[in-house]
Order: sequence, then structure tokens, then C-alpha cells
Amino acid sequence: MLPKVLRHADPDALCDAAAKEVAAMIQFVQSVQGHCALALAGGRTPRGIYERLARRCDLDWSNVELVFGDERAVPPDDPQSNYRMVSEALLAHLPQSPAERPLVHRIEGELGAVEAARRYSEVITKLGVLDIVLLGMGDDGHVASVFPGGPAADPPGEQHAGGNAVIATTSPQPPHERISVTLPWLAHARVVMMLVTGEGKAARLAEVLEQIRDGRAVLPAARLAGYLPAQATFRWHIDEAASSHLKEGSA
Repeated sequence: MLPKVLRHADPDALCDAAAKEVAAMIQFVQSVQGHCALALAGGRTPRGIYERLARRCDLDWSNVELVFGDERAVPPDDPQSNYRMVSEALLAHLPQSPAERPLVHRIEGELGAVEAARRYSEVITKLGVLDIVLLGMGDDGHVASVFPGGPAADPPGEQHAGGNAVIATTSPQPPHERISVTLPWLAHARVVMMLVTGEGKAARLAEVLEQIRDGRAVLPAARLAGYLPAQATFRWHIDEAASSHLKEGSA
């Protein structure tokens, strides 16, 4: 599936637009089925989106389930924990009444990658189809904690209908032990949004989009497109710096 690429002037403009889109999608999904399953990403750009969502007084968080696309094998209060970042940027600013808060499914990274992945696979499998998935792309083309060339890049039996929904992976950067939802499960959603900012990712972004267009996906960010169901929406929000290596008319 070819993604729709939306360009923004800078990271702030990207976060404004993406947060507005996520809020609208939450409300739409709730109007259709009553609840919404939202998968969160780590990183600076997603943090800006969460901070903006936290200021939205029109969102009903009580009917939202929050899951994580990946996590480091660290305790929830560790500075490198995705859960800690989401707690600081979003959860700490929502109503404190349990009846008004989202249901949060945390990856228990402190248990170690293998056990945390086993437990979280049960959570994701029970949820089934995710409604909204937010993802960032690393400068090596990884998404969530699925890294290029790693032993878990294409785990045996990786498919939405079978195999583990969550796997233990190894990052080339510390902390090395990671837990990640697999590409088919991330892709099996109503809306998948990729968020890319900065000149440092411009060359890789151009490479990934070219791989998707040419049907020769190698990098995880490109391979994700091959798992998207026909009815899904695949949107890339990028800033001008990240788009600097794209050819005219390519996105």
C-alpha cells in the first residue's frame, strides 16, 4: 500500500496537525463502536503529540485503551521507559478519577524482554484489531523495536492470524533488550500514522518510500506497508527537513 505523505513546516506544525487528526479519529471510532484502541510510540515527536492531546478537553478518555508499540526492558520509572514518557506527557494531565481515565496496558519491561513479550502478546492478541497506531522511524529505518537485519526482523510464523503478536528484540543502541509488537499486528489497524522529523532521517525516508513504491521493501519501515489491509489508512506526517531528499513529485 502506498502511503499518503503529508508535509509540515516544522516539528511543531507536524505535532499540531497529527494531534488534531488523532483526536478526530478517536472521536470517530468511539462514535462507531464505543471504544478506541490506540497504540503509542516513544520518542520526541510523539511526545509533542501527547502533550497536545492532554490539553484537549473534548476527548472522552474513559473509552480509550492505550497500548504500546514497543518498550525497553527497563522499569516503568526509568528515564528511557516509553511508559514513563507517556505518563509525563499525557497521563499525568488527564482527569484523576478512574472512571474518566483510559485503560492503560503497560509493557512490563522490568520482567525482561522475553517474559514481557510473552505477557504482552496475550494483551495484544485479546485486543485484536487496533484502531490507531502511531509510529516513529529511526534513522536506520526501524519502526517500534523491529530493527533491520536483526534476528527478530521476520520471526517464524509472523502474521496477524498466528504467531506471536509481541516479540523480544535486540537494539544496536542501549538499552539493548527491547520488546516490540510485530509488523503485521502494528499494520492491522484502521489508521497507521508514521511520524518523521529532522534532516538526519531525510536520506533514509527517501530510501524507505522508494522501496515501498518499487515493491522491494527491505527496511522495517517499508515492509510495514506490505502488511496493511486494503481498508487501512497509511499516513506519513513529515517535516520539511525530513523531506529534503525526496525527489520532486515523489511525495
